[in-house]
Amino acid sequence: MALWGRNHALPERERIRVILVDEPRPFDSFRTTEDLEAHFDSIPDRNVQMARVVAETVQHDTSNRNSVFIVGAAHAFKSAVPGIAVGNRRSQPAPSAAAQLVTIFSDADVFTIFSHMPVLSNNGTVHGRPRHGAFDRAFAQLGNRPIAFDLRKCPLADEPFDGIYEITYAEKVGSYGENYDAYLFLGPLEDEAEEYFLYDVLTDSFVVELKRRAAISKGSLEAWFGVDTETREAIIDHYMQRLEGMKRWPMLSQQK
Repeated sequence: MALWGRNHALPERERIRVILVDEPRPFDSFRTTEDLEAHFDSIPDRNVQMARVVAETVQHDTSNRNSVFIVGAAHAFKSAVPGIAVGNRRSQPAPSAAAQLVTIFSDADVFTIFSHMPVLSNNGTVHGRPRHGAFDRAFAQLGNRPIAFDLRKCPLADEPFDGIYEITYAEKVGSYGENYDAYLFLGPLEDEAEEYFLYDVLTDSFVVELKRRAAISKGSLEAWFGVDTETREAIIDHYMQRLEGMKRWPMLSQQK
């Protein structure tokens, strides 16, 4: 929304261009479970797709503008460890998109930024604080003020990388400085805003579509959303009760 507003305040020649890089999920074309499974058995590795689109965009852009690739941390680390959440269920995972872009261009041409967060699994499970709280304590010593810094010129660079649970301490994963060029700290994890559920998109007609998607995915809305009835009202009530007054990372309160 902020980008949309900024672009509409700029002359057209100065507007920021948004390019979609991830593999699409064409649910409109899926009519059966077999359709869905055939798609996910044949799509490109997501990291391969992302790296290809980014590289082609940069290589064919004649405007000399900078390019920003906004993506989850698991697609942006530079080490040679295979990526996760790759999409295709049959192929062997390729390196992360950032690692592939380093190969296409160079390490100096690809600048990766890690934003301070808990140690997370791809399914959203929180496993604690990075480096068992050492980073949090360092930021607290500085008054928890927002800061961004060159990671490779900082003692934190030598800490073993543990920000992504699936690859934590994996062979060849290396340190924070070997995976990211910079570190961004916006404030204590305890102060982050609670989650926002996208109530606006959850129309009655979309609930009908979600039921269809759940059925061909061999699931149900009850299981997906943790509700007793498959209605818009039930889903919204469930999330309003769950999120009321909740901090973004409540499970970290005892892990200082």
